[in-house]
Amino acid sequence: MKYFYIFLFFLFSINSFSQVGINTTSPTNTLDIDGDLRVRALPLSASTDDIPIVIDSNGRLKKGISNRIGYYRGRLSSDFDSRVNTPLANGTGIYKINTVGQIIDPNNDFNNTTDIFTAPVTGIYEVTMTLTIRGLGTTNTNYVTGLINQTGNWVMRFSMQKEEFDDSGSVGVARTYTGIAQLTQGELYAFGFASSDFLLIANPTGTSGTGIGSYFRIELIDN
Repeated sequence: MKYFYIFLFFLFSINSFSQVGINTTSPTNTLDIDGDLRVRALPLSASTDDIPIVIDSNGRLKKGISNRIGYYRGRLSSDFDSRVNTPLANGTGIYKINTVGQIIDPNNDFNNTTDIFTAPVTGIYEVTMTLTIRGLGTTNTNYVTGLINQTGNWVMRFSMQKEEFDDSGSVGVARTYTGIAQLTQGELYAFGFASSDFLLIANPTGTSGTGIGSYFRIELIDN
């Protein structure tokens, strides 16, 4: 009978108070523990859909940002040739690279139809572009590549000397560029390339085998 009364008291306490404290008489959350917490057994996660648990600076448990968010890997699905494409209408001379496909995009942040990346949260993103480039023509203007916003302006860019890529043949020259950019939640971004007379190669092939190709990566690193 004694245990029955204890159970009724505990049940009454839960229903009567919206907050329960352990080792504290002034709980500030639904369950407030002033002390250590020990869990003796937990099942291992078996799904990439699981969300990690984190602790904020006040000791509150929260759902962590899933590593599925802001994690994109892609590549050129076909060559991008400036001779058969038109630069953006804003007069910057920037071409939007519109032949980008996805390899890994668990949160569907990248739209394959529009070649647009939508930032899922505001934060710092690492952007990496591995491009196999073939220089065309005789212009002396340097090449510029990077990430552009929805107005067609750079939010992060890399400059390279055009002479590195002139007369590079059918396999082109591969270069990798990495930088960071502040992206805003809900804003739209795309990969861009500036200056005319260039060819971005998707699948370079030569007499000795297949080359590197052109790849893209965006990854949330801090928010």
